[in-house]
Amino acid sequence: MSAPHYGRDGLMAIAAFRYCLGRQSYIVGDCCEWLTEQWSSLPGNVRRVIERDLREAIQRDDDARKRGEQYKPLGMDMDRAGWLAVLAAIETHAALRTQAGTTNDATGAEVTIDDGDALRLAVERGYVINIDKAGWRVTAGVWSNEGESASEPLGADPCAATRRAIVRAAALGGA
Repeated sequence: MSAPHYGRDGLMAIAAFRYCLGRQSYIVGDCCEWLTEQWSSLPGNVRRVIERDLREAIQRDDDARKRGEQYKPLGMDMDRAGWLAVLAAIETHAALRTQAGTTNDATGAEVTIDDGDALRLAVERGYVINIDKAGWRVTAGVWSNEGESASEPLGADPCAATRRAIVRAAALGGA
């Protein structure tokens, strides 16, 4: 995906993220899902701005909750959970890049997390993958009471859904 798709210097991707951050509506879930799916294809400058803004918003939300404030910068609990899952996916993406020894070159190009990366991660962690076509979901993870597991809707691309479930499960378990 080319950078112009995200607007001038990624402006439209950043603007959409900032619009959604702190909202209390369906758009939060859609934005969180989109960010997780598109993270590796976003330009580096866009990823840095979004990660910085997200970390700052999480800190403000943590502080507001500690003080017992009615207004919460990340929105309702379900919205906060979505943003925390995005941050976990961001951190897992960074950990996978570090594990693979990848870096950005002078042009900003990088190796993306592909199906092979996700499969290696699943094998290394001993994950079980369950594709429930009747329920239109894929679940990946360790099956125990305290296991790291994540579920994703199958959608139009079951391979992408499986990849996301593996990465999200790894994020829940710590990279």
